[in-house]
Amino acid sequence: MSRMPAADPVGTPGLKEALGEIESTRGWVSNALAALGHAPEGLRRFAALGEYVRFETVLPPRTRELAIITVARGCNYAWTHHTELARKHGITESEIAQIREGWIPDSVSSDERIALEYVHAFLLGKAVTDEQFTALIAAQGPRAITDLCLLIGYFRTLGWMLATYEVDLEPRELLDRYWARGGRAKLAP
Repeated sequence: MSRMPAADPVGTPGLKEALGEIESTRGWVSNALAALGHAPEGLRRFAALGEYVRFETVLPPRTRELAIITVARGCNYAWTHHTELARKHGITESEIAQIREGWIPDSVSSDERIALEYVHAFLLGKAVTDEQFTALIAAQGPRAITDLCLLIGYFRTLGWMLATYEVDLEPRELLDRYWARGGRAKLAP
């Protein structure tokens, strides 16, 4: 059970509108986003960043999901949400298992490897080397490296919040609809 009590959409100014905006773009409000309801404007802005890093970056979908599950490793909520989406983008069980263990899978492309090496360095708090930075820019361009930084920051922050609040996973039926719609779900069938 989540440690954070649910915010009251009626008693919290601006929350009903923020939840409505999120539902209009994503089709639902996840437990993760709902947990931020005590700060409706912060929720709105955080959800907008999440919308961007999930659906609007220039990162190839497979690279994006590889990066997300690399960041999500150790966070059951995000890991559960994104490993199924990773499978839908061609990430194999072997690759998922290797990422879960903290490795970069041997089978990824050279561009994916460059991106994942960058993610690993970023997450470890080490300075990304000049070689890693230059290789990622050469492989995918300045916008991709910016998008990747935003993605890492979003999912790292989300993971910390999920762990601190102990946010519950949604029911399996809802997750199945979420996965079937590529990360967007409608609460109604």
